[in-house]
Amino acid sequence: MGTSRKSKAARLLAASGPFAKQFPGFVPREQQQTLTDAISHALSESVPCLAEAGTGVGKTLAYLVPLLLWLA
Repeated sequence: MGTSRKSKAARLLAASGPFAKQFPGFVPREQQQTLTDAISHALSESVPCLAEAGTGVGKTLAYLVPLLLWLA
């Protein structure tokens, strides 16, 4: 990807985003936002995305949020 610009999906998961404001205990994770950016890019460019992430990164939201935005 090579850019530091955050996708809309990653901004939703940021410390100032709606998830942090709506859900008590939500902890923004930089790795989650990076994975979200990669998935957003893959969806928008119709290219594969192969990613590996450890426990606690937040993979579920990292792929669901950009996918839901892409489907909308």
